[in-house]
Amino acid sequence: MDQDYKTIIASGIKVFETMGTLDAVVPAYNEEETIAEVVRELKKTPCIGRVIVVSDGSDDQTAAQAREAGADLVLDLAQNAGKTNAMKQGVLAAEGDYVLFLDADLCGLTCEHIHALCRPVLCDEAVSTIGIFKHGRGLTDAAQVISPFLSGQRVVPRDLFFRAIGDDVEGFGAEMAITRQMKKEDVEAETVPLEGVSHRTKEQKRGYWKGVGARTQMYSHIIKTLTKPSTKSKVRKKLKGGKFKRSTLKKRLRRIAKATKNAEALK
Repeated sequence: MDQDYKTIIASGIKVFETMGTLDAVVPAYNEEETIAEVVRELKKTPCIGRVIVVSDGSDDQTAAQAREAGADLVLDLAQNAGKTNAMKQGVLAAEGDYVLFLDADLCGLTCEHIHALCRPVLCDEAVSTIGIFKHGRGLTDAAQVISPFLSGQRVVPRDLFFRAIGDDVEGFGAEMAITRQMKKEDVEAETVPLEGVSHRTKEQKRGYWKGVGARTQMYSHIIKTLTKPSTKSKVRKKLKGGKFKRSTLKKRLRRIAKATKNAEALK
């Protein structure tokens, strides 16, 4: 535990009255095997206000596991309406100035990782943060290095989220829409390495073919958001600047999807 974390623990609410408050939102769909551990680590983290889990029409014990683990609020939605809607419902229920989003299927997550994501924002060193897997699992590490803007682990201002998520954003397009809005407002996100953290793949959770189908749908939502007019202009600027060189973002997404499919087929 680093010295900054000890200071935050010792200072308690006084620190966050000055620097803003933060709630955690965890969208989840059939994540009964991992949700409890994610909630427990959030509850151990002093800088987190409320822990809100949104069970997106799950037909397993996700909601029950989240309650048992100590979530402050569990929204058990009747129908599966997609990750973006689950995130939106969670943020509507949140009260903090900032929202920490975490995926429900994380493995290896600790309260120190959560603190590392929140500290730059709460200490007024950054407006937003994005967590990047490191030394967790080779495939997911590589995917986030190639496309960090797709990470589901991030802290954003609550009001920026609402400006980013319109009625035309659906499914898994939320992270891309947030990134687009941040670029529009010239807001930089600080990247935070999450050592040893990874997540279960869709193929592991749902079986190979159902997992491939779910992954294909996820990337189609991301590409749909990516190719909206306001996003295209930003991408062109990045490409002209040479940051992405020969590969467009869409091609990178397709490469990640193909690599995931091939890796799972070899297991």
